[in-house]
Amino acid sequence: MGEEIAITFETLYDLLMREKQREELLPLEPAFFQDVLNYLQEKMKVLERVSKENDLFSLGEREKVEMEIRNIRKVLKDLYERRERKIIELAVNKSRTAHALDAGQLLDEEQQFLDALVAVLDHYRSGVLMQLLQLKLPQVQRRLQLVAAGAENHDREKKPAEQLVVRFLHAVPKFVGRDLAIYGPFESDDVAGLPRELAEILLEKKRVVIAGKGEAVQEPL
Repeated sequence: MGEEIAITFETLYDLLMREKQREELLPLEPAFFQDVLNYLQEKMKVLERVSKENDLFSLGEREKVEMEIRNIRKVLKDLYERRERKIIELAVNKSRTAHALDAGQLLDEEQQFLDALVAVLDHYRSGVLMQLLQLKLPQVQRRLQLVAAGAENHDREKKPAEQLVVRFLHAVPKFVGRDLAIYGPFESDDVAGLPRELAEILLEKKRVVIAGKGEAVQEPL
């Protein structure tokens, strides 16, 4: 946007209209998401204040603020989806041409989104199309860690997730973790190393206990 502008409904609507009129992404201030969040929080405070009053004026004011919040949310959704569509097109073009893209208009979160999309597209283009063109059957890894793949595009190392070794108290069917890895199935008394976050969920549900040292560990698929 070039200069610092306070977020209002009018500025958000103007951004949406300009985004619709352009094929390329509209530049946004780095603090755009924080500014929008602050604006919404202020509106919610106003709504909370007028909701505590019982007079007719406050009732009308509450309905007005509720309508404003609904309109703000709608504009934000439209703006996000318009930019989302453009980022998907950027990812497809980058994967197909292997050309570097000028991502100067992207916010940090949007850049991460683009990197993850390109990683997925490259993965399947290489594993399916390129294999077929070489007269080979498609060969695609069973799992693709999007965050790791996106980080590799930035030459960043992904630290391995901290693990806990647990012993299962009950049988647990096969399931997919948040890291897209396939775990299980596990039988009662099976011992496995699991990401700490996943292990803590199972501990809370009393499906597992922390395993003792020296027990054989079952690896996830």
